[in-house]
Amino acid sequence: MDRKLAALGLTRRVVLSLPQFLVAPFVVADTDLIATLAARVAQRFAAANLAIVVHEPPITMSDFSLAMM
Repeated sequence: MDRKLAALGLTRRVVLSLPQFLVAPFVVADTDLIATLAARVAQRFAAANLAIVVHEPPITMSDFSLAMM
């Protein structure tokens, strides 16, 4: 994301970094922050009535791989 934003002359302001992405929807629901998550994760949390809304990102995101250890 940072490289794509930089190509557009933009940067993001990171105010919080979490070691576990599944915590992000709970943080977002109680703040004015936003998070970029995998669509299926975001939609699942939005469907759980966590007071969050899912929007498409304003830039095209690349696919990514997820690995478990």
